[in-house]
Amino acid sequence: MAEERLSAASHDYVELLFHWHRYQTAAALLKDLKVLEVGIGTAYGAAYLSDIVDSLTGIDVDPWAVQNAADLYPAPNLTFLLGDLKSHHFEDASFDAVIMFEVLEHVSKDEQPALIEEISRVLKPGGIFLMSTPDHDRTKDFAEENPYHIGEMTEPELRSLLASSFAYTELYSQEINAASIIWKPNDHSFAGYGVDVGESGSHPAPVSQNKRLTLITQSSAAPLTASLAGFCVESERRILTELWDHIGNAEWRLRTAAEETERQTRKIAEAQETEKRLQAELDQAEHDILVMSEDLLAIHASYQERLERLEQLEPLAEETEWLRQANASLQQQLDVVHNSRSWRAIQRYWHLMDSRAAGPVLQGVRKIVLRTRKPPSS
Repeated sequence: MAEERLSAASHDYVELLFHWHRYQTAAALLKDLKVLEVGIGTAYGAAYLSDIVDSLTGIDVDPWAVQNAADLYPAPNLTFLLGDLKSHHFEDASFDAVIMFEVLEHVSKDEQPALIEEISRVLKPGGIFLMSTPDHDRTKDFAEENPYHIGEMTEPELRSLLASSFAYTELYSQEINAASIIWKPNDHSFAGYGVDVGESGSHPAPVSQNKRLTLITQSSAAPLTASLAGFCVESERRILTELWDHIGNAEWRLRTAAEETERQTRKIAEAQETEKRLQAELDQAEHDILVMSEDLLAIHASYQERLERLEQLEPLAEETEWLRQANASLQQQLDVVHNSRSWRAIQRYWHLMDSRAAGPVLQGVRKIVLRTRKPPSS
C-alpha cells in the first residue's frame, strides 16, 4: 500500500514517480495562472508549482498539513487554508485552474457531486480542472484494501460525475512499469519528465541526455517525417512485480534483522544489568567475608587467650580439688565432734559460764582450780 501522506523525502520511489509525473504534466498548463489546489498533502507539489504559477491557494481539512505547509514553504505567492472547499466560500470564477490529485477517493460518494459542483463554480469560464484518482476496477482486486479510500470510482462512474458539471472531459490513463524508452534529444513533441532522488529528497529534473545505453538512428536521402520516439513496456508488469517482490523481501529481511538486532540489544542490556547486579552482590559478599574473617580472627585470638588461661588455672584446679576433699574430711570430723556427748557437755558448760546466775560462781571456781593445779614435771 502506498503512503497516504507522501513527501518528497519518501523512500516510496515508485509512488513518487506517479505523483511527480502529474505535477510536471500540470506545470506545463498552469504557467502564470491563479491556481487552487484541493488537498495539499505535504505540499511539496504546491512548492514546486510556486515557481511556475502566478499564485496558488491550497486547502486541506488536516490542521497538521496546513501548518506543516506554512512552515516549510513560506513563499509569497502560496496561501494555505484549513477547511474544505465549501467552508471558504470563494467567489464565483475565482481561479484560472483547480488541481486535485488523489483526493476524490477520500470523499464519500454521496458528497462527491457537491465537491465537483463547487470546483466548477469557482473556476473561471474556460478554466481547467486537473484531477487524479485510483481506478476501482483495478484496485478492487488488490490483496490489501485501503481503509482511507471510501469513494473510489470506476471509469464510467468518474465520467458521469464530471459530466454533471463540465461540458468537456478527456480521460487519460497512468501506469508505472519497467519500460524501454526511445526519444529524440530536444524534441518536445514527445513529453518526457524526470525525477532526481538524492539524500535531501526527490525533485523534478530534466531527463538526462546522457543516461542512455543505445543510440538509434534512421537515415534517408529524402526528408524524414516519421518519429521513432515511443516506449515499450512488458504488459503484464512481471518485471516490475518481480522487482517489487525482491524489494519487499529485502525490506522484510532488513526489518526482521532490525527486530532481531533490537531483541539482541535488549538481551545484552538485560545481561549487562544482571552482570552489574551480580557484581554488586559479589562485592557485598566479599565485603561480608572480609568482615567475617576479621571476626573469626578476633574469636580465634580470644579462644587462644582463654585456652592459655585455662592451662594456667589447671594446677589451681587440682589444688582446689584437694582442698575441697580436705575440707570435706574435716567437715566429717567436725560432724563427729558435734554429735558427741563431750561436745554437748562442753556446750552446756559454756552456756552456764555465760549465764548471769551461775556464770560468776563457775568462773571463780575455775580460777581456784587453775591455781591449785600442779605444774607438769620437767
